[in-house]
Amino acid sequence: MRPLLTTFIAIALALPAAAQGTYGTPVPAPVTQTPDVVYVPNPPPRPMNEVKTAPPSADAVWQPGYYAYQGNAWLWIPGGWAVPPAGKRSWVAARWAHADAGWYLVPGYWQ
Repeated sequence: MRPLLTTFIAIALALPAAAQGTYGTPVPAPVTQTPDVVYVPNPPPRPMNEVKTAPPSADAVWQPGYYAYQGNAWLWIPGGWAVPPAGKRSWVAARWAHADAGWYLVPGYWQ
């Protein structure tokens, strides 16, 4: 499960960065970094307002955008429509949580 999660995060950070390129205010370097988690000292900025387009199909579910941390800056990952995989019905949005080491991203997932 962890390699899949790491791959998902890497793709989520790389692809929209090229398309969107929206950076927030730089923040200090991560407090702690492990192979799976990057902790940052400050919470992310408030989410951007997104305009939902019409869904591409009746099965499509909106996945809201969120801030990722890349280098020393916050990067907005835009939302979009996606069709759930077989056996899944809803999307639990990505969110930032706080721990003693700092703030860390909890990726979104299907359920």
